Parts: sequence; structure tokens; C-alpha cells
Amino acid sequence: GDVYKRQVLRKPSTKATLDQDSASGSPYYFQKRNGFPKNYASSNNAQIIDGLGISKKIKSLLKKEVRYLRNTFAPSHSQRPKLGYVIVGEKPDSHLYVKMKKKACKQIGIDTVGKNFKESTSQAEIEDYVKSLNSDPSLSGILVQLPLPEKFDSTQICDLVDQEKDVD
Repeated sequence: GDVYKRQVLRKPSTKATLDQDSASGSPYYFQKRNGFPKNYASSNNAQIIDGLGISKKIKSLLKKEVRYLRNTFAPSHSQRPKLGYVIVGEKPDSHLYVKMKKKACKQIGIDTVGKNFKESTSQAEIEDYVKSLNSDPSLSGILVQLPLPEKFDSTQICDLVDQEKDVD
């Protein structure tokens, strides 16, 4: 099968890749030296995992990667990755989800910018905002929080998000 490779945070002389578990053919994202067992993503056996520990490890690696990318590709102006978001309506779970994403971004060094729209907002106003996010060169990604209230055409709004910036 195909072997997927992804460059993970590295110093210029260190190579870290996405390898493939030879027993099952399933890819796994982090090498054992990063604290994840080789069969982490490919085991067929149920096992109790330390979700909080894994989350902390992933955030730590992402924080290092963000810092590395900033220092390597934008050292003169230290442009940080930035996530733009759109949320429409007053659903508490949607607001909580976006709040958690903003918190996670802050923890690893990613800025956020976005807008909370009332349900009374027009489709055109939301579409215009998504277009403005697309044209903002400082944005690395865009999140349209779904589900949108029923009166909105979610497909049309989501289709406006530039594929290069679509985080969903």
C-alpha cells in the first residue's frame, strides 16, 4: 500500500515522518519517540487511553511546529497563523465549540478573528463576510460553524470558503 509521509516539526537535520504500521497497513501520525506507541492508531483491541495526556502532547507538538514555522518562514514580521471563524445564531453548543477552538488556538500560538452573527442576519451579509475572510492574506484558515440556522443555505455559504483555507 501507499506510505503516507508528513513532515512534522523538525530541526533542519532531523527527519520526522508519518510512517505506516507494517502489520495492519494503517498509518499513524506520531513516532514512538514522541510518546505514542507504534500501534496507537492501528490497534484492533479496545484499550483505555489517556485522552487528556494525548491532547496535551499533540498541543505541545503543534505549539513547537507553529513556533518553528513562524521563525523559519516569517522571521522578519513574525506573522502568526490565524483562524477566521463564522458563527450564526445563539446555539449554546455551537458557541461552546467555537470558544474551545479559540482557546486551543491561543494555547498553541494561532490567532483567531471572527464574527458572531444574529439569526436575523441576511444570507448575503454572511456570504460577504466569508468572502472578506477569503481575501484576507493574514488568515491561514476559515471555520464556518455548523449547523447554521435552517433559514440559511449552508452549502452555499460553505462553498464560498477557499479550499486552501477550509479547515473543515
